[in-house]
Amino acid sequence: MNAADPTARALLERLFDYAGLFPPAGLGMNESVRNYLRYRAGPQAWMLGRLVIPWRRRQEFLDALTGARMADMDGADLADGADPADGPVPVTLLVPLPDGSDARDAFRKEHAEFMTGAAGRVEVGALEARCDGAGALNQLSDTFHLFVELFPEAEIHVEATESCEVDSLLDALVRERRRIGRGAGKLRTGSVVPDEIPPAEKVVRFIRACADRDLPWKATAGLHHPLPATRALTYEPDSPHGPMYGYIGVILAAARSMDDPGATPTQLRTLVTDPNLPDLDEFTETSIRAARTHGCLSIGSCSFVEPVDGAESLGLLSHSNAPSR
Repeated sequence: MNAADPTARALLERLFDYAGLFPPAGLGMNESVRNYLRYRAGPQAWMLGRLVIPWRRRQEFLDALTGARMADMDGADLADGADPADGPVPVTLLVPLPDGSDARDAFRKEHAEFMTGAAGRVEVGALEARCDGAGALNQLSDTFHLFVELFPEAEIHVEATESCEVDSLLDALVRERRRIGRGAGKLRTGSVVPDEIPPAEKVVRFIRACADRDLPWKATAGLHHPLPATRALTYEPDSPHGPMYGYIGVILAAARSMDDPGATPTQLRTLVTDPNLPDLDEFTETSIRAARTHGCLSIGSCSFVEPVDGAESLGLLSHSNAPSR
């Protein structure tokens, strides 16, 4: 396969939302923005999704975007005629779920201030939030009404926490999706702390639960590599090691669960945990594209170089699409 192969494109196109601000990379805002603009202008840009920005750092982001210039990007490997500053920057905003009418009014005011600086420069394609408890779940309809009013083009992903039961949240997201056309899950697949990495059974259960509900979702954390393995969880010399899932298996598990409602947890678990490259010929381009459109919409990663390097090492990309650093 290479970058022109339809199946590879179906699997990898716009897959990786760049979250360089977050662990284990933990880059500064200026470096993260410059990296994103450089990746966006490079030959592997077809694999790049949105830039992930926390709401609380929105002004810092706008300031960094203003300061980002091509002169700051020495050695960038740009595609022919590409300009890293060309067009609005597509972003995913990590937002709070406002608690009560006063908090929603405050968020509306913050939004107005943000959009004054973002107009014409930023395109908000998705929101992500964490549901902390029954109170947030009970107010989800009011919150979604606000988000759709303020960000009419954005998908809305919500992640369950220990105080918010997964199935209850997914059912609520289904109701919102039917009501206003927005609502998607979010699956956390890794951590820099070994004990916080979810077991494969939990990952598979989430993927199957979303497929059964026809609910799209996004995955984040620990999916820097195409295949699962035990790896260092940070970039520090004394990093703890732990299991890391692979992005190929996660997407193929989504495809299998959507194609075959009778697929067993064991079959899905094998796709998620097998360290060997799955036989991609078992999956059609149509099946994988459906999994990307109605299942796993994107993957958040603090690295863009590592996922591209991994795809390159497996022969999924042509050599001309090696990542620019």
